[in-house]
Amino acid sequence: MSNTLISQTLIRYIARSVNYLKNNKKFPILDFIFHNYDYWKILTYTLEAYEKKKPISKIDLIKKINCSYKTANKYIDFLVKKQMIICLNKKIAKEDFNLRKLDYIDFTDKRFKYYIPSLNLLHELNAYLKQSY
Repeated sequence: MSNTLISQTLIRYIARSVNYLKNNKKFPILDFIFHNYDYWKILTYTLEAYEKKKPISKIDLIKKINCSYKTANKYIDFLVKKQMIICLNKKIAKEDFNLRKLDYIDFTDKRFKYYIPSLNLLHELNAYLKQSY
């Protein structure tokens, strides 16, 4: 195999992956997420919506991860239980979440619950991405 097939981006990815595998005990949330592809997809779509300041509901997540409703519902509820994502509805939104600038979520329809990444997840992802290689 020639070196032209291995780009600098791929080399960085390999180095980051090997470092993660050596230090995965430092990142228990990420270690848990990487065991299940659907968990990873849920968290990725939740992070994307949070970054774009767009609300994402359970129905949106179920459509995006493309698995059965029952399975997706179980996965989402499990991630909420493990405090990797936070479920917001009109009752919960009046608490301390206004510190995170969640004014883009419209809570007029009380039936919908919206999801954002937890601070624990955000801190761990930032720590993982700031590692030196």
